[in-house]
Formats: sequence, C-alpha cells, structure tokens
Amino acid sequence: MGRSHFTFRGLRSLMQLKGLCGFAISRYTCLFRGVRSSDADEYNDIAAFQGCDDPKAANAAGEQHQREIDEQRRENDDKQHKIDEQRRENDGKQRKIEKQEYDIGWQQHEIVELQRMVVDQHGEIIDQQREIADLQQEVRRLRQQKRYRQQEQWDEDWYEHRHSRRRR
Repeated sequence: MGRSHFTFRGLRSLMQLKGLCGFAISRYTCLFRGVRSSDADEYNDIAAFQGCDDPKAANAAGEQHQREIDEQRRENDDKQHKIDEQRRENDGKQRKIEKQEYDIGWQQHEIVELQRMVVDQHGEIIDQQREIADLQQEVRRLRQQKRYRQQEQWDEDWYEHRHSRRRR
C-alpha cells in the first residue's frame, strides 16, 4: 500500500476539525490506514499535540480525557436538569396564567351580563318614572277638577244662600 497523503500535521488538523483534539497521539499511533509514524514531521509536533511515546502515559492521558468527558457530561446533565426544572416551572406558570386568563374571560362575560341587566333595569326605571310623571299629572288634573267643582259648589251655595235671604 502506498504512503498516505496524511502527515502528522494534517492528521492533527483533521482531528481538531472533528473535535478529537483531546486524544493522546504518539509516533506509534495509527488512526487511519496508511498513516505511519514516519509521517510525523517532528517529535515537537507530537509533543505540541499532547502526544507521548510512553504507552502508560498515553493511557493515563486517555483516562484523564475520559474523566474530563465524564465531568463535562455530568455538568451537561446538571444543566439539562436545571433546564428541565425551569421548563416545568415555566409550564406551571403558563398553566396558572392560562387559568387566570380563563377566569378573567369568565369574569368579563359576567360583567357584560351584569351590564345588560343594569341597562334593562335602567330602562324599567325610566318607564316607571314616566308612569309616575303621568300619574302625577293625572293627580294634578283631578285635584284641579276637584277644586273647580268645589268652586262651582261654593259659588252655587253662595248664590243660593244669597238669593234665599232676599226672599225672606
């Protein structure tokens, strides 16, 4: 098989693009078929990429990276738990707001019904006031008739009385 076009720098760049930059790499590491340790330009490049030649150190670095991943996962789980808790709180608040809006809508409906009742009662009051005014006018007319009859009766009595004296 021919030599790969991947160099150590190219491999490092590719791993960085893929988000794998936390993995330990050494001269003896072969991540892709055809990539040989001879592709590494300099040991300094390997060291700069957290690489090492000691397998135990590479394992320790891998374990450290796994611990970092686990810690990050725990932090993400905690953040997700807080987000879920906040979402539940917000859902509860939203339900409470929706209930309040429903209650407000119902109260507005009741207010409209009460306003209609008030308008109806106001109309009845106006009708009753007109009826009272008509009755008061009728009372004034009857009193005036009574006074007129009393005046006629008085005039008649006075006339009779006056004429009855002269005849005597």
